[in-house]
Amino acid sequence: MRSLPVPASLSHGRWIQVVRIQYRPGDGYDLHDHAFGECFWIERGEALHTVNGIDQRLGPGMLTIMRPPDAHRFATTAGFVMVNVTYRADLLPPLAQRLAGDLDVWPWGDAPMPVQRHLPPAAVERLQESAEELAGDASRLAAEGFLIDLLRLLRRGAAPASAPAWLEQAVQSLASPRHLAAGPAELARLCGRAPAHVNRVVRATYGCTTTELVNRIRLDQAARRLKLSRDGIADIAAGCGYASLAHFYRAFAARFRTTPRAFRLSHQAVGRTVPEEFRTGEPVPVTRPDPRPR
Repeated sequence: MRSLPVPASLSHGRWIQVVRIQYRPGDGYDLHDHAFGECFWIERGEALHTVNGIDQRLGPGMLTIMRPPDAHRFATTAGFVMVNVTYRADLLPPLAQRLAGDLDVWPWGDAPMPVQRHLPPAAVERLQESAEELAGDASRLAAEGFLIDLLRLLRRGAAPASAPAWLEQAVQSLASPRHLAAGPAELARLCGRAPAHVNRVVRATYGCTTTELVNRIRLDQAARRLKLSRDGIADIAAGCGYASLAHFYRAFAARFRTTPRAFRLSHQAVGRTVPEEFRTGEPVPVTRPDPRPR
């Protein structure tokens, strides 16, 4: 097995690079690990991928986040195109110190296998746009910005690699307000499968029950509305499927470690005044919209 050193393209102030690679039928790449970080996703075709001794078939939209010790190789019978982003490994410890606590899974941890997700087309497009910006900017700022965009994408709930397409599509549809209030029964209906079967697949895919997954989606939606809307908290709770406001408060506090009102105030600057020491001229009144957010 080869161990690939940090390439010359990641030196002299360059922290990250992006390339698009085309594998033709019969092409391959021998087993190797890296002295740097790497992530890649498949644009089209199918890759035969072996990582840490496990054989995989990766199709369009499959994202893999490789850690330096991970050993992998590629082969293909039909050909594929991938986007590959490599970056210096010394970016990772500072990011871990600042951000690891914000994620359910830190993709550069010590799990047996690298993190993989199947991305819907909209998420692939966002990631492509973020990667394309690296073509003219390999600075540390650009590198950290890309990795943070990657983490935000993972946090938004891209489906795990093991998610079947019917479950992934149903989870995306469930986030719509017209479906969300109906809860686990609606997820099963959207899946077109028996509830017991859906629950088994959800547990195997997401590591939780269907009810826990639905509650996670509901709370994510509630957090977005608290940040971006002036809707009342009771209306938000009801719109996300909580018949009991007290239940919503308990669930929200358990997830975000604060109350819905405190969460809203921490993300909205409505009605705040500018401290005198920061005013450079005549005081400017800060008005509060009516009605006042609750």
